[in-house]
Amino acid sequence: MYMENKNSEIEQILWQIAINCAPTILGAKPASLFCVKEKSDLIKKFENQQPLIEKVFGVKVFELKKSEDHLVLLLYNLKWLDQILSLESHKQFLKSIGYLESISLEGWLSQLSERFKYQCPHEIGIFLGYPLSDVQAFIEPKSECLHCGYWKVYSEVDAAKVTFEKYDNAKKEVVLALEAGVNLFELNKYLLVRSS
Repeated sequence: MYMENKNSEIEQILWQIAINCAPTILGAKPASLFCVKEKSDLIKKFENQQPLIEKVFGVKVFELKKSEDHLVLLLYNLKWLDQILSLESHKQFLKSIGYLESISLEGWLSQLSERFKYQCPHEIGIFLGYPLSDVQAFIEPKSECLHCGYWKVYSEVDAAKVTFEKYDNAKKEVVLALEAGVNLFELNKYLLVRSS
């Protein structure tokens, strides 16, 4: 299989990021979470790897949470996430649950990170590109969940299914490229050439 015989733990983690965060890396999703749990030695090795991740995958990285045994990274497309958090409806929603309005993406991410100290906050869905109506319905369920995929869907099921399929296809594309022997450090370039 494609994960066997990788040179280092860091490279293995990069492969996992490539697959799990493929929708973001390929531009189908504004952001993805990546977690490393219960591997304190690996978390220490992963320190200062943010520039490498950004270079290899062409996305930005923000550390949401870090402890001895838990690391949570947000990989994101800068322009797209900034657009999402600039929408008045999203700003009003975040303010309604205790966020202070920010003029910068970093400000919003810092507040999200602060909330990660206690638990994974439900509003993470806004940052991951989930529909506001579904995030709100998940937080305060007033209707029945109609479908489950990358998130719980409370309305517009057909649109959500199309999005889920795009995410699945991005993951398949990355897996196929890696299985075909594409070098991890050339993956982003390879996929961009294929999609054009």
